[in-house]
Amino acid sequence: MITCPLCGHKEEVILTDSCQFFYQCRNCNKMIRPKGQDCCIFCSYVTVPSPSI
Repeated sequence: MITCPLCGHKEEVILTDSCQFFYQCRNCNKMIRPKGQDCCIFCSYVTVPSPSI
């Protein structure tokens, strides 16, 4: 599950074998990016670690 840091919307996202730098929330339509030095949105906003870790 990914949680939008702007509106709090939770959505199920299927992880693949690569990082994803941008994600557009389907609720508020805002583009989100990773936090700080995280490599991708999966590291910043999902309940399980990035597949690259």
